[in-house]
Amino acid sequence: MRDDETYCRLALLQARECRSEDRKGGIPPRVGAVIVSPDGATIEMAYRGEPCGDSGPGDHAEFILLQKKLGGERGLVGHTLYTTLEPCVKRGKTKDGKPKVPCVDWLIQAGVGRVVIGMLDPLIPTRTSLVGECNDSATRRSKSRCSLQAGRSSRSWRTGTSQLNTAT
Repeated sequence: MRDDETYCRLALLQARECRSEDRKGGIPPRVGAVIVSPDGATIEMAYRGEPCGDSGPGDHAEFILLQKKLGGERGLVGHTLYTTLEPCVKRGKTKDGKPKVPCVDWLIQAGVGRVVIGMLDPLIPTRTSLVGECNDSATRRSKSRCSLQAGRSSRSWRTGTSQLNTAT
């Protein structure tokens, strides 16, 4: 079984794969995600905007991982998700007018037991962050609990994710 540091590095490597999402060449938040089984096996990896099926620019790494690559798998109880940036909690509409399901909902529906993030999303107010969603909604929406570790695994993990999203 590998340690958290190994999976954090894998998520960082995935995040480095992110490419521009617009004609101006702007790089979005670079986000990589890795799902790991309870016995330490790496199940799958993804990055923001990764081409996979009908996914494309702007699709979040967690969405691509859980919905596109794992097909909406709901049996991920006890699994750990490593992601470089706090998964989104915002509900609303997509660009084409469809309801937007936040990544935290996909995590809860899948039954993911633990989420290790590199950094909190600076654009999300604390009161609506993943911390609150995992602690409140997991109990309301499913029978599983989701535990959150925000940037606790190592200093290099926090530093790496921070530098990744401030580099040009």
